[in-house]
Amino acid sequence: MSRSCVIHAPCKINVHLEVGERRNDGYHNLRSIFLCLEFGDLLEFRELGPPTEGFPLGEAGGNDLETVTGMGEDLPPERNIVTKAVSLFREKTGYAKPLSIKLEKRAPLGGGLGGGSSDGASALIALNALAEADLSREDLAVMAEKLGSDVPFFLAGGAALVEGRGERIRPLEGPRAPLWVVLVNPGFPAEPGRLLRNWMLFAKERRKAPVVLPVLFRTTS
Repeated sequence: MSRSCVIHAPCKINVHLEVGERRNDGYHNLRSIFLCLEFGDLLEFRELGPPTEGFPLGEAGGNDLETVTGMGEDLPPERNIVTKAVSLFREKTGYAKPLSIKLEKRAPLGGGLGGGSSDGASALIALNALAEADLSREDLAVMAEKLGSDVPFFLAGGAALVEGRGERIRPLEGPRAPLWVVLVNPGFPAEPGRLLRNWMLFAKERRKAPVVLPVLFRTTS
């Protein structure tokens, strides 16, 4: 009997955002409050048979052992974060069972909601359970950071103060009462790099004001 795993991949919103100076690695230092939503994607992983010998290791971008549906026919494997997550997990653990992966994509691509990052983190969590690899959160975080700046946050979700590239995560206690938000899809994707450049141009034209974090959030420690 084949084993399967279904996992919800929640989206997030940025309740607060500061963009700092450009780093030596080309990224900008960020300081933001991430808050997970109930809204998000749904992933299903199903094992198709016994382990396969000789699968290619270290080729982030997928291999012949998995088929992924729901990411869009025009998305090449090297940009498919789910297959990249599977490849990294196989490289780390030696997990070699063929997989069928179905993604119910609810979050719009390029919507700034972290849908792809959440898919990558959720894939690592699901595979860890399916393969019974028993990897620690730290082990998963190392792989998550390779997939993208926002991916480590989604390993725990909830609310957090995120700094640096996204690797420094400090859990926050979110609102105790339900918090409703309205998401508006303009019908076209927003490229993160272009948004960041426009933000930096805007920031240069205004006087820097003191930053006050939203009072709805506080640290858990």
